[in-house]
Amino acid sequence: MRPNRLTRYAESRSGVVASTASFAGNVASAIGACGRVFSTKDPVETERLYAQSLGVDRDRAHEDVFYVGQRLRLLSLAIDDEPDELVCGAARVLVAFVAAGRPPDQRLDEVEAAFAPLRAATDDGQTGQVIAELLPPYLDAWRRALG
Repeated sequence: MRPNRLTRYAESRSGVVASTASFAGNVASAIGACGRVFSTKDPVETERLYAQSLGVDRDRAHEDVFYVGQRLRLLSLAIDDEPDELVCGAARVLVAFVAAGRPPDQRLDEVEAAFAPLRAATDDGQTGQVIAELLPPYLDAWRRALG
């Protein structure tokens, strides 16, 4: 990621303030990378831009873009009202999460727990009724995670 004011400030300091500035600067860079990465419709181009922006290899870029894409596609199915705000918030969190190397994150634990049966149902080709029953808990988990 490109250095910004916060990351440069953090490099010149130490302690809690430096750690906070570094974290905020890295999240801001990840969000900027998200805007550049997800503005393209070509999946290969998206992966290339993501790899270039974060300095990761092609395999990691593919895994990360796939990871984010799966979760956002299912989230967009679950939303009836105001999809932009929730999907954009989820995209920011997911991109920062994968850019950080997917560290343990309690905020996303509930989201991942609700995602697992939903993904299994879609992968197994379950009926629309089964999937429709699994969408509200996934949506609610995202609302709590972003709230």
